[in-house]
Amino acid sequence: MTGAEVYDRRKLARRGVVVEAEDIGRRFPRYYSNDADRVPHLFDSRSNTPTIRIFCDPRRLFAAFEEMPRAALIRKLTLRLSAGGVLLWLGGWLAFGLFG
Repeated sequence: MTGAEVYDRRKLARRGVVVEAEDIGRRFPRYYSNDADRVPHLFDSRSNTPTIRIFCDPRRLFAAFEEMPRAALIRKLTLRLSAGGVLLWLGGWLAFGLFG
């Protein structure tokens, strides 16, 4: 999952466009933006700002990522990789008695 996100983020950073998405004012932050054909798409985020910037492919707006500061992105991906490593180690230990 982490590898796919890194690949998609790099691909969209090179070939995608940056789009402004506006909060539609619901209880939880939900943002919408229009694709190249002016069809609106929703984007969920944890931001509490009126607008956010997202990287996307104009033809496939559903595969979009929120623009994040580099430090926050590295922290997020490191935590995912660490959790995955722990789960792999635990699965190996439970299944085969390895590492112990």
